[in-house]
Amino acid sequence: MAEYVVPKGCYGLTMEDGTKYNADRSGRIKDVTDPNHQYHIERNSSIGGGHIHRSTGNMPSKNSASTYCRDCKFVGYGWQKVCPKCGEEMEKETRR
Repeated sequence: MAEYVVPKGCYGLTMEDGTKYNADRSGRIKDVTDPNHQYHIERNSSIGGGHIHRSTGNMPSKNSASTYCRDCKFVGYGWQKVCPKCGEEMEKETRR
């Protein structure tokens, strides 16, 4: 099983046989189990400029809740408490 990190704006990959691999919110494609697909992803990435990278981390990624500023609509990281744009207090994003 392999994981890949895709560039921003990439929502996933579609293989020639029609198999789709969707990227999660953090830009990772998980559970690529077919060795033939792994080979083609890595080969095409190296030919095309290396924009897709094989993930080498040994810890699972966590999607932490983000924060947002109600006044200026700025969306920040989960650890930010004060908006860098207007200085107002950031609120936690509620998950549904």
